Order: sequence, then structure tokens, then C-alpha cells
Amino acid sequence: MSPTQQQEATFLRWDRAMRDLWNGALAQYLLRFQSNLAEHTHKLDDEGDKIVLRQCGRILVDPPNAPPTVIKVGQRGPKKGERTFCARPDKYNQAVELTEAQEAFPWLKAVNRHCKQEVLDRLNTAWVRCFKKLGRKPRFKSRRDFMSIYQPYSKGTVETFELEGFSLLLTGGPSMRAVGPIKISMDRPLEGGRVTGFNIVQEVDEWYVIFSLEQEVDDPAPSMKPVVGIDRGVVLMLADSEGRKVENPRYGGISEAKLAHLQRQLARKKKGSSNAGKARVKVARLQRDIARQREWTLHQESKHYADNYGHIVLEELQIKNMTASAKGDVTTPGENVRAKSGLNRSILDAAWGRFGTMTSYKASAKGGIVTKVPPHHTSQTCPKCGCKDERNRPSQSVFRCIECGYEENADVVGALNVRERGLTMTLKERKPVQHVGSRRRTGKSTGITG
Repeated sequence: MSPTQQQEATFLRWDRAMRDLWNGALAQYLLRFQSNLAEHTHKLDDEGDKIVLRQCGRILVDPPNAPPTVIKVGQRGPKKGERTFCARPDKYNQAVELTEAQEAFPWLKAVNRHCKQEVLDRLNTAWVRCFKKLGRKPRFKSRRDFMSIYQPYSKGTVETFELEGFSLLLTGGPSMRAVGPIKISMDRPLEGGRVTGFNIVQEVDEWYVIFSLEQEVDDPAPSMKPVVGIDRGVVLMLADSEGRKVENPRYGGISEAKLAHLQRQLARKKKGSSNAGKARVKVARLQRDIARQREWTLHQESKHYADNYGHIVLEELQIKNMTASAKGDVTTPGENVRAKSGLNRSILDAAWGRFGTMTSYKASAKGGIVTKVPPHHTSQTCPKCGCKDERNRPSQSVFRCIECGYEENADVVGALNVRERGLTMTLKERKPVQHVGSRRRTGKSTGITG
């Protein structure tokens, strides 16, 4: 969409208010955890006049015997020497506090109430995912983190938007009606389902509104298509048990020099200046283009395997451990740090985890399954005679069995062994790839671009 300067300024004001709401609500959660931890974990300094608590990356300093200062969700944050406190922070209690806070703070009252409630719901969902070890703990938002403006829509409520030709009119409340018509360009019609809400997001210097549609779909019949094993690598992005090889496009590597040049230009600018803002946009645009190129390739490859195979077997790779830094510390310095750093960038550029997630939700929509198997020795074991020896792989790309003489690309051999392990595993041993957040009743979102 193409908002005017005035409309863009309104969206940015809403973004700031919701960001402050997120940070205040998150501070209540963290301080609740700290108050529970304080009974068991505390440290007195040399003078003994301050208690320093360390938890979740935050440091709070309180005078001894000082009563905690109660700070509502809408306040910007505690002053130096003060501490926020909430008896039981959750989205329900914070919603009650929010009603009181917006009366005292006009900047918070100016935002639609559904958008503010959605912020608290997102924070609660983030903590639930964190405790289930499905995601990392929530973090404080900086001014460069745009909080998307979400407006839900349910049956029986007032219409929250109107489409008139190439204009979008927000009708969710007085604050939204004041925005006025917004010029848009639709990439597809809103058909095939019931609209459940829309999201206004900013991506660098572009604005989008994304509509969510819900539609009834039948569960797909189990797929009877063949089984395939896939080996993910750095030189070859993908190699499967059918002999198909996909070269790693290395989008990040191709643009690495240009990105470094733009980042050096940004580092030379005065912090907070207009020129620094322009340089930062150039860096963000390039990073956005790299991410879009990578996503396009991943969508194409994951769709290919979801369309042609009913059971897709992947290696259970510990990507976080594989991309850990090798620099060590002062007492035990690391070795080959530069080479390991380059390998880490190549692994992340190939986006192994993202490929597994995309393949999983696309295969499940077509009745297929995606499972993971242990990855050890898959490229050192002969798929013909079963000989397992590191000498079977004389180079990165060549596999030559020392027993039977079988020769093939090493990544293809790995894919063959991955497929075999997927076939021999029992149903109880199989580990399906999780794609959190997908629902069988919810259709693909429709984006409107400008």
C-alpha cells in the first residue's frame, strides 16, 4: 500500500505506543521472575547498601528495605533506583491495568483497543512458546523494531475495513477512521474464505496490509507417492536419493562485499543524523533483497518435494550447535576461527532449518509426512555393502567404497543412507518436523502491496 506522509506518521505513532506497551508488559513479567528469584539468588556489593539482581539479561539496583514502586503497564519504565512490581502478570491482569493506564496516558489511548490487546496476546504466546522450548524468550523492542498493527475481525462485530476500488478505508474505531482512505494494490482478490483480520506491517521503506482468511478444508488422504531422502549441505544446497542435486545459490555470499561496503559507509556517519538514517535504509534494503531471494529458492525446492513425494526424510541436524562460534575465550582461545566463521555463514545462508519447516507444512497439506533421522556417518557408509569407514570419502564431494568400489557423489550417498534409515525406523522412533502455528482450518493470507 502507499500511505501518505500523514498516514505514515500516524502508523509510526501507533507503533511507538504499542512498542512501549510491549516493553512495559515484558518488564512486569521479568520483574515477577526476579522477585521470585530474589529469595534464593542475590549479591551484596562491597558497601552492602545495594542488592543487585541479574536475570534475563537485565540489571536492577534497589536500595535496601525500600518498598517496591508499583508502575502500571502504560508507563514508560522505572526511574533509576526504582523497581516495577506486578502481583501476577498475565494477559488478563495486564488487560485490566491497561484500561486504567490509557486514561492517564493519551498517547496510549490513541491506539485502537484491539491492537493493544493483540500486543498482550502476542507477549503471552511468546512466553508459552519459550516455556515449551519452541522459541527464545521475548526481548525488549527497540525503535527499529516495527510492531505490526493487527486488527482482528469476528462474526457479528462491526466491519473493520472497507475496500473501494483501489482504496482501503479502516473502520475499526474512531482512531482508524481518522486515517482516511489508503491507496493500495491488491495481488489477489479476497475470495475463498472468511476474513479474520488484517495486519499492517512495514518492511524497510515499504508498507503492506495482509489479510488473514479462514476456510474449511478437508483433511487430505494419506499420500501414496514414493519416499525420498534429502541431504543438506553447503557446496550442494540439496542432494536427494534420486540423484537430483541443487547447487547452493549463496545469495548472502554473492552480496557479502556490497553489504560490507554499505555497512562501512553507515559506520562513518554521525549516529542519529539524517545521513545515517539514509545509509541504514540502504543496508536494510540489501538485506531484505537477500532474504527474498533465499525465500524464493526455498519455496521452489520445498514445493517440488511436497508435490512429488509422500514421505520425505531429513537429517536431524543440530544447526545451533553446528554454527556456534569457535573463538573460545582468554584462557582457551579457539583454533581456525576465521575458517569456522566462514562455514557458519555458509550454513546459515543455506537456511537448512527454514527448508525443513517449509517442506513439512507443504507436505502435510498434500497428505505427506516429513521425518528426521540421526545424521551420523551417513556420508561415510556404503549404501551397497554397508561398509562404514572415513576412508570411503577421500574428498568433500567424492565417495569411493574401500570394500566394493562403489563410487558416487558423497551428498547423494548421504541422501541414500538417510532414506534407508527413514524406511527402517518404526513409527514410534520417527520424529516429525514441527511447524508451529499452522492450522488446518486457516487458509493462506492474502497480501496487499504498494
